Amino acid sequence: MVFSNLSVFDLKDIIASNRREAVAKVGVVSPVEVNIPTGSTGMDPSQISFFHALSITTKINKGMIEILKEVKLLKVGQTVGNSEAALL
Repeated sequence: MVFSNLSVFDLKDIIASNRREAVAKVGVVSPVEVNIPTGSTGMDPSQISFFHALSITTKINKGMIEILKEVKLLKVGQTVGNSEAALL
């Protein structure tokens, strides 16, 4: 709830300019499309189960998990699941 003497149209701009990105949480609907780029993840091989659960093609390179091709993890309007939230 916001109390102000400003018009609703002025408040809308102020509130929109103070918007922050948030961490993906389980059960939340994604407002944007999320793509996972190719390359090294910096994660050790013991955490590869996240990628297998999401059907992401990976390989182990120099002791780290590497994603081989870009993956669309979430689409606009899709609900975030357990695996997606843990990966992000």
